[in-house]
Amino acid sequence: MKLIIVRHGESTRNAKISAPKNSLTNKGTKQAKKISEILKKEKIDAIYCSSVLRCQQTLNIILENQINHLNINFSFLLAPKKKSESLQSLTKRIILFLNDLQNEYCENDTVLIISHQYPIRMINQIIIGDSKKVENCSVCYLTLNNPATSSVC
Repeated sequence: MKLIIVRHGESTRNAKISAPKNSLTNKGTKQAKKISEILKKEKIDAIYCSSVLRCQQTLNIILENQINHLNINFSFLLAPKKKSESLQSLTKRIILFLNDLQNEYCENDTVLIISHQYPIRMINQIIIGDSKKVENCSVCYLTLNNPATSSVC
């Protein structure tokens, strides 16, 4: 299956702005609109999104350009890595998430994932063996065939 993985737009915490909620900044909103334009030509079968506010805001902006009624799922497995969480624990939840996708979707399906830096880095590590840093509102295209199979970012 094709995975389109998006990190949320710049948030107040990313910009080192003190705010009661860690929501998108104006720059983050503009980044999400740019990603929305890129993704409007994609045939997306399902969306999985972290339930954290900045990811939901990014999702809502992306949905403005989607014409299909999409299956939208919010998953705690895509939540940001907590300071107290070990990398082993993060790895386990991301493997669980990827296994769930493989059980739910076919190889011709396209799934959009909206998440945070560490879960996205872990997905990249598991699928392509590379956990490089992921910038705000970056898009990565991967192919998930088996738990440790390949493609291109």
